[in-house]
Amino acid sequence: RFLNGAGGYLEQTSAYLDPGSAAAYLALCQHGPLSAALRSQLPLMELAEQIVAAGGRSPLQVIALGAGDGHSETRLAGHLVEAGTSRIELCLLDVNQPLLTSAYHHAVERLARQPQVHVWALQGNFHQLPLYSVFHRPAARRPRRLFTLLGGTLAHLDHEPRFLQHSLVDCDVNDLLLLDVPLACAPCTDRAEIKRRDRLFAEGVPAPYCAWLAGPLWRYCPQVEQVDFHWDLETHCPVPGSYALHAIATVVCSQRADRQFSLLRLGRYDPAQLVQCLSEMGWEELGAALYGGEHSLRLYRKRPAGPRTGSGGTQTLGGQRG
Repeated sequence: RFLNGAGGYLEQTSAYLDPGSAAAYLALCQHGPLSAALRSQLPLMELAEQIVAAGGRSPLQVIALGAGDGHSETRLAGHLVEAGTSRIELCLLDVNQPLLTSAYHHAVERLARQPQVHVWALQGNFHQLPLYSVFHRPAARRPRRLFTLLGGTLAHLDHEPRFLQHSLVDCDVNDLLLLDVPLACAPCTDRAEIKRRDRLFAEGVPAPYCAWLAGPLWRYCPQVEQVDFHWDLETHCPVPGSYALHAIATVVCSQRADRQFSLLRLGRYDPAQLVQCLSEMGWEELGAALYGGEHSLRLYRKRPAGPRTGSGGTQTLGGQRG
């Protein structure tokens, strides 16, 4: 009904929901040149060592939010074993059943020779994380927890602070949070400079993204004759210093007026202001590792309530700081 309406903004969960979209997204992740190249450069071993340094080798529960195909999360679990974690419980959480099934089978197969890793999966919406009682064990009975948002999941969120405050409301002191963060190419106040320096914006919506995002429009909208894509720039975003690119689809049909849908949001973040934003919500940054030129993995720890510690404790990993 929404896609046959007058246009508007599609919440990001819907971009993966039907089987055709799930298949197209898997192809994009595993065979798309841009996605595959970025994933191959993820500094997961460096972050695994930092995670162990932050909490020792005691058992760890890894809760992979929006796991997608689960490849990066599976690699991380393997590196955590190599770094000395004694036992790992890897929970893959995704709203899409085909994606979750693919991720689960991949993780079980790849980690089969790691008896200290237990893999399980939960189909659910991570925006509703507080509803899932399986995660709400008494603090004294649950292991250390690491929440992950890899593969650009953070950048797809409509309102990142609201998600971190309300969906992660049950976090304990010393719980860890690993974020995959695309970096801003220019100040959010300078639209001209963003358009000049942001390569993704300058090159237009990549063809694999168009094929994935346009699928539901062709499948569910009768009499569609053409679907064109362009980026729209949002500079007033919830995280200070950030901006976002929106993939806008223009649907052309001779039977009605052209319609526009925003089908994908990709946030870009200023590192210093992101650190400050998370610090105000009780997350202190422990380390950051730059990769791919315009991305970084960033590790945070939930601290006790009280005065903010700022970002002075951040360690540089891999010799670089984003």
